[in-house]
Amino acid sequence: MIAISLRSYRFLNAVIGVAFACAVAGVCAQGQNSAPALDFNADALWQVLAKHERALGRIDQRLFDESGTLVEQSSGTYRAMQPRFFRWEINEPDQQAIIVNEETLWHFDIDLATATRRPVTASNDLSALELLTGDTAALRQQFSVSPLDKNRYRLHPLYAQAGFVSLELTLQDDKIVRIEIFDRSSQQIVIALSPSDDPSTVSRSDFDFDPPEG
Repeated sequence: MIAISLRSYRFLNAVIGVAFACAVAGVCAQGQNSAPALDFNADALWQVLAKHERALGRIDQRLFDESGTLVEQSSGTYRAMQPRFFRWEINEPDQQAIIVNEETLWHFDIDLATATRRPVTASNDLSALELLTGDTAALRQQFSVSPLDKNRYRLHPLYAQAGFVSLELTLQDDKIVRIEIFDRSSQQIVIALSPSDDPSTVSRSDFDFDPPEG
């Protein structure tokens, strides 16, 4: 289950899983040119997700328990770049960062000045990281898609290690602006994204990380 505290290891794992899904949405749904209007079907989502390489914006994240009660709220920023670069920073109520640069994932608790590292390729529960490639063939193999309306899609993971039951994506102007994650204990994470109109400033150096001494 997802624990209540943001400092909980299990909650962190859930956030990491959401972060990867969010990275896919952000990396693949932002670009310098807007995509043309697409027909209302599952293929429309794959077309949007395959187009762009960088993402930048703000996030507002809420966690609801199984009864629908708000138990956690946080805000911050995100940056992403294909093929495997992602930076998810929480600024309020505490300060934490999740940084992925190719094959390494860092979790940095800024308040406590502690950092942990894990190899993403060796962690089965992080297989959603593969979605960062924007490879629509891989996306089709890992998720089933059910269009809810022209701008909303429900995705169900097809791999056993997924930490969530389903997620819903909401698009606006071919950009992901909302992600709803439904976990295995009937809790829900809702992430509102405010994507930048110009993510071209995102660069490789944004994903460098030097852990604090000790």
